[in-house]
Parts: sequence; structure tokens; C-alpha cells
Amino acid sequence: MSEEADKAGLTATEKNLIRNTWALVKQDVPGNAYDLFIRFFDENPTYQQLFKSFKNVPKSELRGNKKVLAHGTNVLYAISMLVDNIDDTEVLVEMLTKLGRNHGNRRISYDMFVNLEKTLVGLLADKLGPTVMTQDAVNAWKKTYGVILSVLKPGLESPDAD
Repeated sequence: MSEEADKAGLTATEKNLIRNTWALVKQDVPGNAYDLFIRFFDENPTYQQLFKSFKNVPKSELRGNKKVLAHGTNVLYAISMLVDNIDDTEVLVEMLTKLGRNHGNRRISYDMFVNLEKTLVGLLADKLGPTVMTQDAVNAWKKTYGVILSVLKPGLESPDAD
């Protein structure tokens, strides 16, 4: 694991906040998958053009588009796998390294993943409300995402390196 990721180890309380908040998100994967991507494109209007399978879908038709749902579901399942393996650093590093390389090969930048963090944390806060998505929960997600970014970055920047 990268040195930054190693230093940013999550506490048991932070891990529980991540698990508990994500368990609520998993109760409506299709709805949350659409919501995540629609919000992501609202906040980053040029990003939809990066998705070959739905780049020309009118914004008003994104909800209900099966290709948007498929990709959004994949993203939520990837986050679920990260949450499910939050105690297994080696597995997390392998998963994130592969994810970084796959997206690096598609010329997805580090900044785009940074922007996804803003979208994800904002969505969690709006969906779960302040009694569930407390400041401690927000901080746990930001810390977790910081670790994710630190492991993703090398793969994004050098996708063909091993």
C-alpha cells in the first residue's frame, strides 16, 4: 500500500460509519446508481461525453437508460466491494490498482476521481440526512476516499506499468 494510504488507516469507529452508511445506500442500488451519475453529470457537465455508450443521451433521458443504470450499478458494486474488504488492505490495494489502470487506459484523470468524491459525499449527505451522515461520517468518507485516491493515482497515471 502507498505510504500515504498506510498512514491514513481508518479507526474502528470510522470503518463502522462507512459500513453503516453504505448499508443504507445498498438498499436501493438502481435508484442510487441513477442519482449518482445524474448528479455527477450535473456537477461536471463535460463528463457525460467520456461515456461512449450514453454520451449522446439527452440529460432528461438519463434516468431510465439501461446503459447508465449498468455503469452506475458497477460503480456502486465496486464501492460495495471496497467497503466489504475494508479490513483487508492487500485486497483493497489490488482492487484499486486494477481500477486505476482500467480507468487510466480510458484516459480518466485523477481530477475526475476527485470530483467523484464530491459527488458521492454530497449524495450520501443528501440521501441519508444529517442524523445519519453526521460530520463524523462525512469525515470518515473523506478519509476513506483519500486513501482510495492515493492508491488509484499511480494506476491512473501509468496504466500500463506493472
